[in-house]
Amino acid sequence: MFFFPNGDSPTVILLPNHGQARVDLIAEYVTPEGTMYGEEESILNPENLSDLERLVEMQKEQLDKEEKEKELFEKFGIDQDQFKF
Repeated sequence: MFFFPNGDSPTVILLPNHGQARVDLIAEYVTPEGTMYGEEESILNPENLSDLERLVEMQKEQLDKEEKEKELFEKFGIDQDQFKF
């Protein structure tokens, strides 16, 4: 993620060629209602730091869960690929 000073230059977003990748990238800048995210809505806004901290905690919990599952698969000699959807 890159941060540039406001007003430094016009916003230019390079879009990938793959359709879903374009949608995913644009979704980072546009709300579900189709408006642009403003600073007050940004998760990087200092008033929203608790949301960002919770997001980091959730990601760590998920990573820990995945690591434990991986260890169990290895412990019991089970091929993980047969359980992926």
